[in-house]
Amino acid sequence: MVQPAFQLGSLETEIVRYVSNNPDQSGREIAAALAKERSVARTTVLTVLERLRTKGLLSRRKRGGVYRYRSEMPANQAMRGTVKRFVDQILGGSVSPVLAFLADAGELTEQEIDELERLVKDQRARRTT
Repeated sequence: MVQPAFQLGSLETEIVRYVSNNPDQSGREIAAALAKERSVARTTVLTVLERLRTKGLLSRRKRGGVYRYRSEMPANQAMRGTVKRFVDQILGGSVSPVLAFLADAGELTEQEIDELERLVKDQRARRTT
């Protein structure tokens, strides 16, 4: 089943990735962690958290009077729309520059190589059906 592709801005992408890796944190904790990496106001982070919740990418539960956030899907799945937009708009729809980058990027982990091999197998299987 193909999952929907979300178009995420850079701060949205960063927040989804952070919440995926650090579930059950409050908006204040998320904002404090992001403030270490970039200058962003807590109110901005709270607004983006709510926007991501509305999109269905995050959920929240109130515990001890504080909302705690969780990702509703793996970060890599949520990033697909961002990657698609990059490939379409910046690379003109061609994935060849991405493949060239991966080839030159240095040593890939075994897990990354396995994932690439799985993707190639999936692509070949789609062509034969």
